[in-house]
Amino acid sequence: MKHNLEYINLVLDIIVNFSILYPIIKKAVKELIKKKSYITIN
Repeated sequence: MKHNLEYINLVLDIIVNFSILYPIIKKAVKELIKKKSYITIN
């Protein structure tokens, strides 16, 4: 049971970190797309 709890905590950490990084990544990708003048796909 303890092992499961540690795994859940790890997953939650990853989710929290991802939710913080996601807008930054999204913005960087948008800038990259703009620079390469690709058609943006939602």
